[in-house]
Amino acid sequence: MPPSNSIRSYAMMGSLLVSHVALAANSHVRRGAMETTSFLDPDSLAQQEQAIVSSLRDSSKHRSLQTECPGGALSGACNCMADLFGSSLDKGCTANDVEFVAITGIQVFDEGAYLDENDIWQGACRGNDDYVNLSFTANIDLSADRYDVGMYINSEGGSAYTDFSVPGSEETVAVVGGTVTIGEVETYPDKCPGFTHDVSGGATLIDFPFSTLRLKCVDSDGDAQGLLDFDIAIAWESNVNANTYCSPDNESTWPVPGTSSKCWKATTRFNVPVYVPPYTTGSLYYPDWINDSQVCLNDGEDPEYMLKVSRCHSFPMVIEKMLANIEVLTIQQCMGNDVPMYYSNGDFCDQKVDFEDWESKYTPGSWDSSDQFDTLKECCVAKFWYDVEGCIAASPKELTFSFTINIDNVVTPIYCQDADTMGNALEQAINIGLGNDSTSAVTGIGCATLSRNADTGNTECGGCLTGSYSGDYDGTYPDSYFSSSGSTSITVEVSTKSADCTDSSCLASLYNSIIADFTAFVSSGDLSNEIVSYAVNRIPPIPELWNALTETSFSTSGSYTDPFDDPNGVVAATSVTTSGTLSVDGLPTLTTSSAQQEASTYFETAITEALDAQGALPDGASVTITGFNNGQVEYEVTFSSTSEADATALVSNINTSLSQSTTLSSITSAVQTESSGGTLSMTSLSVNANTEGASTQIEAIVATSTGQLTTTLDTTGLSTTETDEVKTYFQEAITESIGSSLPEGSFVTVTNIDSSGVVSYEITIYADPSTDLGSMVSSFDDTLSQSLTAIQDKVIDDSTGVVQATSLTTSGELSVSGLSITTGAELTEATNYFQTAITDTLTDQGVLPDGAVVTVTGFSSGTVEYEILISAESSTDASQAVSQIKTSLGETATLSSITTAVQTESSGGNLSVTSLSVNSNSLGTSTEATVSKVTSTGQLTTSVSTSGLTSTQITEIATFFEASITSELASQGVLPESSYVTVTGIDSSGVVSYVVTMYNDPDEDSGAIVSSINSKLTQSLTSIQSAVQTSSSSGSASVAAALSTMTISSFSSGDTTGIANTGSVATALSTMTVSSFTAGTTSGVPDNLWYPDFGDQASGCLNNGFEPGYMKEDGNEKYYLFSSKSECCDQWFYYDPYCATSSSTKEKFYPDQST
Repeated sequence: MPPSNSIRSYAMMGSLLVSHVALAANSHVRRGAMETTSFLDPDSLAQQEQAIVSSLRDSSKHRSLQTECPGGALSGACNCMADLFGSSLDKGCTANDVEFVAITGIQVFDEGAYLDENDIWQGACRGNDDYVNLSFTANIDLSADRYDVGMYINSEGGSAYTDFSVPGSEETVAVVGGTVTIGEVETYPDKCPGFTHDVSGGATLIDFPFSTLRLKCVDSDGDAQGLLDFDIAIAWESNVNANTYCSPDNESTWPVPGTSSKCWKATTRFNVPVYVPPYTTGSLYYPDWINDSQVCLNDGEDPEYMLKVSRCHSFPMVIEKMLANIEVLTIQQCMGNDVPMYYSNGDFCDQKVDFEDWESKYTPGSWDSSDQFDTLKECCVAKFWYDVEGCIAASPKELTFSFTINIDNVVTPIYCQDADTMGNALEQAINIGLGNDSTSAVTGIGCATLSRNADTGNTECGGCLTGSYSGDYDGTYPDSYFSSSGSTSITVEVSTKSADCTDSSCLASLYNSIIADFTAFVSSGDLSNEIVSYAVNRIPPIPELWNALTETSFSTSGSYTDPFDDPNGVVAATSVTTSGTLSVDGLPTLTTSSAQQEASTYFETAITEALDAQGALPDGASVTITGFNNGQVEYEVTFSSTSEADATALVSNINTSLSQSTTLSSITSAVQTESSGGTLSMTSLSVNANTEGASTQIEAIVATSTGQLTTTLDTTGLSTTETDEVKTYFQEAITESIGSSLPEGSFVTVTNIDSSGVVSYEITIYADPSTDLGSMVSSFDDTLSQSLTAIQDKVIDDSTGVVQATSLTTSGELSVSGLSITTGAELTEATNYFQTAITDTLTDQGVLPDGAVVTVTGFSSGTVEYEILISAESSTDASQAVSQIKTSLGETATLSSITTAVQTESSGGNLSVTSLSVNSNSLGTSTEATVSKVTSTGQLTTSVSTSGLTSTQITEIATFFEASITSELASQGVLPESSYVTVTGIDSSGVVSYVVTMYNDPDEDSGAIVSSINSKLTQSLTSIQSAVQTSSSSGSASVAAALSTMTISSFSSGDTTGIANTGSVATALSTMTVSSFTAGTTSGVPDNLWYPDFGDQASGCLNNGFEPGYMKEDGNEKYYLFSSKSECCDQWFYYDPYCATSSSTKEKFYPDQST
């Protein structure tokens, strides 16, 4: 016979989802020797469960109930026996020919079901809206042979006869057959089987088997044991070959009684030994203390002792009320949104996700409410206040990063509770791909954001769900949740615990490993599978994720938080000093401090430029000459780096570069060129070798400060290279504006110049850990806001190529005796004598700069009036030179030298000054002017051979060439006043290199002047040759011999600097103005307030965030906490002048208030 159908309503998640479950009983029953055969399949339960899941996935599987019964009398559900037959049963059933007597055995197939000590099935029904899968045997009494027997059992718990009280209730119709004799069972293809017996007066079918039924967990009679019960009605035919043909899909063919005398209905309900909890599944949650999951569940797996309690006490029907009564778990834990928290393990602060029940931070009450912390710093400050830094160093480190991934067939939830549940499911799946030490937190689903309230631990929603809260839910699931199209972006934050990593490089490797593994997890489709699996198997399930399909890749910024950075936002760095020694030939003896300072400047500049050209000099690095010793130049290179490993690599690059001959040659050439314009000539110097010294690293911190300058610069038409050139000009101008307040190793970088002329910059600051970075950044901002014009002017000047310099004219009077001038010729002669005497004397003393011009402006009674014109690259340099000259002229020895020089010069002339005496000097006034510095280089090809000559002799030859070139250009009238010539080198082939340094009026055409100089030199080779040879006659014999046959064959011009540039960059900047300054963001600058450190190892004032709790209590902040270090020092360490400025390693005095 074909199986009949049982149809039940399965209400879940607010949607009516109907499952068709096949039930059948086809038995051959022999009285006395019970032999049974049934259609029960051992896998039927699994198949039924799968059918339920399938129906839940497809909400369209609704069964259309009839609206009119075959009998025509009733409307609504037409599955009960009387409903199907109609008014013929108005009088009820009056017969008992076939009667259901008792249930004799039962088998329950639900997972987790078990028999207790009273032979009652527990764990099958999880609530009074749940269903149980079971089969049973029963005893059925027969008074006569009956055919086409149909048994009606209401699977929804209502009446089997007629169910007016439960609209839509449906019946299980068991069409049964069997015999009580050994005779054949009646078999007609279109008829239902029946019962027959051969015992007059009646018989009983013993243990007649019912096939698998699915009944609703209903205890309607309220028996003391809380057992499931059901109602049954039976219909039959008295004759064989009745019209019923039993089609399971058509209720109109089901067996129905022809009259009231052909049916039986139970007068009481039959109990089944299956316990039914007195509450609704899904509305009552219980705390899961068995599986260590620390969540609240409503899966019906309540422990027996909880069920017993529930029979006597009504549990709250919502999770929040349950928590209020049980006072054990937090909403945050119950919802499964666990996050890593820090706690004290006695030795340091550790981190974990799963805590025991008594460890919850959010448990009401004060007994342990502060034992868990969001950050390592909070934990260490609270639990290890006596050694916070030690706690942080010993504790595991937390690496955090975020990523986004798009998931198809998922829509943005419309309730916060849905977002929370979806987020929890996604986290469970993501955590599998991240590994055991990582925990994820979904922070965004589409336009909805999720965050955790730090005080309560509850999930809070924002974005398009702002105002919604967890628990704000009406029990329905919109159709949009079952979308099969569209894509939603999911944002995730990941926290990874590392107990092994001890530095940043280890964490970098760990991060890369996590990303690689998770990339494989996503691309393989495993993440999609895990999401769907969890969403389906969860109790209750999460239908909005059943069709989730993640894209095969995810997006991350590639950055992560480094816990080895200071926990207060300060970024650790290292300050490096590496030393070395250059071996130098031709290094003059430096007997005075001014000579040592000048030589230091030349070498510092030369080493800096050479390393920079090789790409070996770190940004912000500085070179310092620390000493000169027997042909050796000792130096240090200081720079800062964000890691010790990087610092070591940079030191290696510096040493490698300085070991190369090309670098040493560059240093040699640079020193020769630089010294050509000073009082200390090192034109024959040669740098031959470098010896590496020691390197040291000390603790530092690094911060960045950004800002913008609003300008009128139009970058249209500028190439990338030209724009980079403009960036360089702004970098140098900003650096110069900040000046000496920028710590060593720090530097400025212009990061962008947009089309509207906004110049964005970043200042990278390396400083001592005790530095008040906040105050420093503020001072930078103040300085830049007041330096707009200076920045503007420097950028424009630098872009033109014109090098601004200073011309300073200082005057004075020499008081003399024994001088008598009566004629014009004598006046001229006296003027020359004094000009030469002053010039030579000051030059010999090393105080008269190259190019300086001494002019005697007049004679009066007993006085000689003079002016000295000095040109230098800066006003400071010019003023320093004037100061040295004035000091020298105030000394008796200088005045005596001038007297002697005048007397010597005049001995062959018409003016007799043998009785002259220069007695004193009176200072006059100084006048400063801006000039342009121009340099022009060139070479003379000669036949001079320097082989066999000493460095001193080569220097002597260079002096002859300098004087001859200067004299020739001056006589031709092309050498501007205050200009000078320097020979920078004479190589072994006889090539003489020189540079002409000029300080010109800015309005003069410097380009034309340089052209005139080059033209005259080309025409004057013979004259220069003759002058050199003539001069050499007064020199050493070796020099005279080397020059006696020397010839000058050619002249070639070299490079020129300081000539006005008229290119695109200069044009674009020529009319630019800088109108405003805007401060930007800072990083690495702690937001903590400064507080006095009164510990055993006091460090003055600190802002590491570890201030004792009493300093933060109400009313105490104004005494202990300050916005700047200087304020803190003024208040508590006013007697220590080093408090606000000294490094953290310097010992300090402090008030001992620890006792």
